Amino acid sequence: MTFKQMAHLKRHKLCVHAKERPFCCTHCKRSFSQASGLIRRHHQKMHTSIF
Repeated sequence: MTFKQMAHLKRHKLCVHAKERPFCCTHCKRSFSQASGLIRRHHQKMHTSIF
């Protein structure tokens, strides 16, 4: 795998290899490695009736 920016490599190491998931849903406690996964994918599909 090739990364154009060092920040992308660091994020990859934390999320994939260290399995870090710092973003948690306050409704169901599911965790995500990136905020975009929590906001866009999860909340739009699972908790849209709450908003």
